[in-house]
Amino acid sequence: MSSHTNIVQEKALQLMQSIGQNTYLKSIMSGMMLILPVTIMSSVATLVKVFPFAPYQDFLLRHNLTRFFDIPITFTNNFLAVIVAFSVAYTLAKNFDVDGFMSGLISMISFFILTPYDLGEIGPLGQSFSIPGQWLGPMGLFTAILVAIISTRIFVAITRKGLIIKMPENVPEFIFKSFSSLIPGIAILTLFTIISAVITSVCYGSIHEIIYKLIQVPLTSLGSGIWSLIFVAVVAQLLWFFGLHGHAITLGIVAPIWFAMDAQQLAAYAAGVDLPNITGFAFFMTYGAAGDLLPLAIMLAFFAKSARYKRSVRSPCRQLSSPLANRWLMACRW
Repeated sequence: MSSHTNIVQEKALQLMQSIGQNTYLKSIMSGMMLILPVTIMSSVATLVKVFPFAPYQDFLLRHNLTRFFDIPITFTNNFLAVIVAFSVAYTLAKNFDVDGFMSGLISMISFFILTPYDLGEIGPLGQSFSIPGQWLGPMGLFTAILVAIISTRIFVAITRKGLIIKMPENVPEFIFKSFSSLIPGIAILTLFTIISAVITSVCYGSIHEIIYKLIQVPLTSLGSGIWSLIFVAVVAQLLWFFGLHGHAITLGIVAPIWFAMDAQQLAAYAAGVDLPNITGFAFFMTYGAAGDLLPLAIMLAFFAKSARYKRSVRSPCRQLSSPLANRWLMACRW
C-alpha cells in the first residue's frame, strides 16, 4: 500500500511540476499580472464616477461631468483584450528569448485583424469605420490570449530558423530589430488575414463569437461558483505542502477566467447594473491566498516574543503571503 501511495504521489508531483513550469501558463499569468496597473486605474476611475454620495452625484449630473470618467474606463477596462494581446505575447516572447515588443505589437495587430468592423461614410478625411467595443474588452479576452500564443509561436519558429532580414553589425539595434521582425510579421499577419476572411465567409459572425461561446462562456460558468474558488484554494495549499508554489500553479490555469470575470464586474458596476458574477480573482486574493495566513500573522504580532515574528504581520496585510509561509516552513521541501 505504501509503495502504491508513493507512486501516486510521485506521479502527481511530476504532473504539478510540469504544469507549474509550463512556459505558456507562466506567460499567461505574467501577462495578466502586467496589466494590473491598468485594471487598478480603471477601478479608481469607476469608483470616482459612482461614489455613493448624493450631493457629489448631483454635482456630476448637474455639470455633465460623468462622461469624462467614462474616457479612462473605456480605454482601460473596455480595451482589456487589446492590452492582453500585447502583454501575453510580450511575456511569452521574452520566455523564448526573442523580441518581446515586436511580438506583442504583431499580436495586437493580429487581434484587430480578427475583429469585425463596419464601414461608415466617406467624409472629407476619408473612409470611416467602427469596431464593436464588446470584443475589445472582457468578452474578447480568450481570443486575445489564443492570438498572442499562436502569433508568438510563429514568430519564434521563423526567427529561430533564421528566416529574417539580417543587417550589418554596425547598424543601430532598433533598426536591426525592426527589419529582423519584418518577415515573421508579414507571415503572421497574412495568416490571420486568411483566417479572418475564411471565418467571415463561411460562418455567420466572427472568430470572437465562436471562441466566446465555445470556450469562454463554459469556463466562466465552471469557475464562477464559490465551490470553484474553494477548490482552487485547497489545491493551492496542498501543493504548498508538497513543496510546490501552489498559487503560481493554480493561478496560471484560472487567472484568465477570473480576470475576465473581474473585468465584467467592473464594467457592470460602472454602468450601474447588477453584477453578473459572485466570485473572481479579487475574492481569491482576499480569502484564498494571503488571507489564509492573516490569523497566524495577527497572533504573532500580539503574542510572539521575537521582534522578527511581530513584523511578520506586514506581509499578509499587503497580500504577500510567501515570506511568512516560507519562514514558518509551511512549504515542505521534499
